[in-house]
Amino acid sequence: MIEMAQFHNIKFLKEVEGLSQRQIATKLGISRNTVSKYLKNNTARQQS
Repeated sequence: MIEMAQFHNIKFLKEVEGLSQRQIATKLGISRNTVSKYLKNNTARQQS
């Protein structure tokens, strides 16, 4: 699970900077599948 701040980073890098999912994953050091999942669901899980 990723934190809300990292979710916002993913959205920013995709929508504002126009990076690909692979570029975002490399830049943030996370899996491309994780990037894809959060962009597709358009939400991050909140920690309780």
